Amino acid sequence: KEEPHVICCRLFFWPNLRDGTELKRLPICSNDRHSIYVCCNPLHWYRVLDTDTAPPPYQETERSKLEEEDCAKISNNTNSSTKKMKISDVKEQNSWCQVAYWEHSERVGNRCSVHKPFVNIYADGRINNNDSQDICLRDLTADKSTPSREDVECTRQKIGFGLLLSHESDGIWLYNRSMAPVFILSPTLNESLSCVYKVTPGDCLKAFDINRAQSLICSSQFPGAEVGPINTRSVCISFVKGWGKHYTRQNIMKCPCWLEISFTQR
Repeated sequence: KEEPHVICCRLFFWPNLRDGTELKRLPICSNDRHSIYVCCNPLHWYRVLDTDTAPPPYQETERSKLEEEDCAKISNNTNSSTKKMKISDVKEQNSWCQVAYWEHSERVGNRCSVHKPFVNIYADGRINNNDSQDICLRDLTADKSTPSREDVECTRQKIGFGLLLSHESDGIWLYNRSMAPVFILSPTLNESLSCVYKVTPGDCLKAFDINRAQSLICSSQFPGAEVGPINTRSVCISFVKGWGKHYTRQNIMKCPCWLEISFTQR
């Protein structure tokens, strides 16, 4: 017997979806707390990216169109009346990661410590969820002394809901809630540090395997470490724009909007 959420996801987004093993539910879904219920909202289910195969070329999907409409509603509701959130450097104690936002080679705003199991990193507005920590890129840029470059502004407009990072039992998972692809370089995805993975809207993957990271050697000994500022407990994520050997941007510091996620040693 076919599971109802699989039927919904196949109908709306992935006609070639085989079964429920290819799906993960968004961890902030309220139905996650009720074992007797199955959420059938296809926007709450993400397809697990097979990192052994290359992802398909990016095209605008029905999912990205739906999420773009939701983002527009949030932006209109908050508008300029939204009170700016004060974000400052805080102690790493009890945090599981630190998030730094970059525009090209410039770090923007302070590092943000993440204490809750989930963190939403998005462009604008507010995402009301008591279970997650929210990082709004607009708030981080509020104190910039100079305006962002045009390509940065254009890229930020495509970020929308951005991404969600979730600290789960088997590692750190990334869920792409954006309207465009995100690109990730992680030492636990590819030890040569030469492969940047493309995560399309509606996909998720294990961005960082904590157990595997314990066995990794110093990043300076990895072939291909020149692709970006990374170490064995850090991942780099670029919104919209990719980098590496298949792109004109060889270094992540050429990307308009990107994140450096440093995981706390526990």
